[in-house]
Amino acid sequence: MIGHIEHGSNFGGLFRYLLATDKGARIIGGNAAGDTIEQLTQEFNNCADQRRTTTKPVKHFILSFAPEDGEVEDDLKQEIATQAIQRLGYIDNQYVVIEHQREDPGHDWNHDHDHIHIAVNMISLEGQRVDDWQDKRRFEAIIRELEQEHQLTQVAPSRERKQKALTHGQVQKYKRQLRDVKTGKQTQPPDIPISIKLQAAIDAVTRDKPTMTLFIGRLQHLGIDVKPIITATGRKRISYHIDGAKPFRGSKLHNGSFPKLISQRGVNCDPQRDRKAMEYAVNHQQVTLPPEQLINWSEINLSLYLPKALDTESLGKEKQKKTEKALINHSRINTINQSSEKLEKEKALMSSLPLTPEFSPDVIEKQQEYTLTIAPIAYRWLKANQTVRYEAKDNLIEYSQGRLTIKDGEGNYKMIAQSVGVEQHNFQQWQCINLPQNSPGLTQKDVERFTGSEMKDALRELEQKNNQFIKRRKGRGR
Repeated sequence: MIGHIEHGSNFGGLFRYLLATDKGARIIGGNAAGDTIEQLTQEFNNCADQRRTTTKPVKHFILSFAPEDGEVEDDLKQEIATQAIQRLGYIDNQYVVIEHQREDPGHDWNHDHDHIHIAVNMISLEGQRVDDWQDKRRFEAIIRELEQEHQLTQVAPSRERKQKALTHGQVQKYKRQLRDVKTGKQTQPPDIPISIKLQAAIDAVTRDKPTMTLFIGRLQHLGIDVKPIITATGRKRISYHIDGAKPFRGSKLHNGSFPKLISQRGVNCDPQRDRKAMEYAVNHQQVTLPPEQLINWSEINLSLYLPKALDTESLGKEKQKKTEKALINHSRINTINQSSEKLEKEKALMSSLPLTPEFSPDVIEKQQEYTLTIAPIAYRWLKANQTVRYEAKDNLIEYSQGRLTIKDGEGNYKMIAQSVGVEQHNFQQWQCINLPQNSPGLTQKDVERFTGSEMKDALRELEQKNNQFIKRRKGRGR
């Protein structure tokens, strides 16, 4: 599940939105006496008036279930809503649980998942204000607990995601442009959001834990104006600027702030050594680097950073390949001019990506073979355990936005696979993605472990239990 919290001062405005006739709204739970916009507004306002010093007594929680959960029963939605707000401390408070249908005229696309809204009065029936300190963080932790307790699809916590999520507006805009490409209304590919370009660039240039000078020079070569600043008091901050858009603070990107570049990404910053490069960056001067240390946009697959639904929605396989190529061309900045070199890099990017250059061809081929053998089993294992992250003694398996990885006990990559769609029998298809340098890769022992009888028996048992649970739940629904 994905949770979102809003707060405000106007119960009338909230209930007019939640109970709008075009949303197919249904009240499925709560403790309020009224059931119309006017009745609920009056009822909640009367209670809030007990504590007029609280100017924003409105709490609005949104819970979206994963598409994999299918159609969730009303009883379960109501139970989860009640448990969530009570664990947040809203025990003696008015609340209403409202379901909206998936078809939503207010949006360009219908929802592909069930979702509910919970309107809560922050002022209790006794006139006390509930402490909502760190509600967002606590709400997310509670959601993870409820997913496990009710055997729902587990979603990766926001702190474990590799990038900041796109806003609803960005997703809607991208979908509109995808639709227009399909229908021929526009020939240009959709505009990649600036946040995705910056995120992908930062990931690419920090892969080998560079110095701050190298970090700055690489980003400048990609057309990104970066400003790293250390104040007189020692405070560190950084911003990124691209394509004439507003500058992005580092904190708005995953591990993009100055402190996290150092602590999480391993960027080596020596104030004395890197002082000149930092001054150049602040004054919009170019840091010169040897060509072999630079990274070009043609080496960065931007489509891997798009949410899975946006990456392939409404486009056939052939159109998708052309679009991915166009996305890179459209967003390329300051890349090398030799057309032959660009063509070769684009061909390499659009095909199954090789592993690190230090591997010999026969080792690369073997790693690709191991990946295509293990990836379907690892993905099936995660689904059977209803999680996106599974940690064992020797391996950590993770899945996020179409990318499946396996790491060893020390956090080194053994496998990176990218989903490339579903074939006719509904099986996920995978391609091998290049590993960072010095990665151990997969071994024959890994293949034997994943394809052995012990794994097969464990998978069969888990999947049988899951199927039995689904049948029982459907039986209760009848």
